Amino acid sequence: IAYISIHFVFATIAFACNVRFNEMMFVTNRDFPGGPNAFFVEYQADWINYVGYILYICTAWLQDLLLIWRYFIFWERKFYMLAIPVPLFIVSFIMGTMLLAQIGQPGANVWQSVSFNLFTTFWAVEISTTIFITAMIVGRLVYMRSRLKRIMGSSYQSPYLTVAAMLIESGLMFSAGGLVFVISYAYNSAFQNMVLNAVGQIQSIAPVLIILRVAQGRGITKQTLQAATAT
Repeated sequence: IAYISIHFVFATIAFACNVRFNEMMFVTNRDFPGGPNAFFVEYQADWINYVGYILYICTAWLQDLLLIWRYFIFWERKFYMLAIPVPLFIVSFIMGTMLLAQIGQPGANVWQSVSFNLFTTFWAVEISTTIFITAMIVGRLVYMRSRLKRIMGSSYQSPYLTVAAMLIESGLMFSAGGLVFVISYAYNSAFQNMVLNAVGQIQSIAPVLIILRVAQGRGITKQTLQAATAT
């Protein structure tokens, strides 16, 4: 409950900050010299926008921790399986901290060379972490599903091994949305502005869906995993 509450509060405040800054950019200061884009570049370090950045990055870290924990459960708590995702998370934490320190400076924006490189690197590492965990969890589920069907018959159905389970448990929504954002940002496409808002909310929705499945008894736990692999 505490984890979900923190996610909800962070995502809600971040969304409110984003809405407020967009209001400042497109409504309150619509006549700013150079238009909304010029206002965004000039005032990106404004505290309202900066708080939004902080909270979105914090929710990304919280999501990573949950996905790494689920990945750890899926792979039977084998510590050597953490050799890749944990270092990636550490790099993400370092890059995110450096990014926040950089864009928090007066007059800074994410299109300056240093900020651009940090921003791109942070999201590249963030998406790489999620994609790796997604692939490993989906691969594990596919293996378990094929094994059970081979033993129990093709008509065997399990609520733990459905396509929906694979999509939710692996955090695939964030992987897909984040990948689209990184590509659009790297090409400086205006599409990034729309995708970023969606990604910021998806990274809070995905963990809640995972926790909801576990609470409903449909998520993979240590016990269900042992039962499936022991079959």
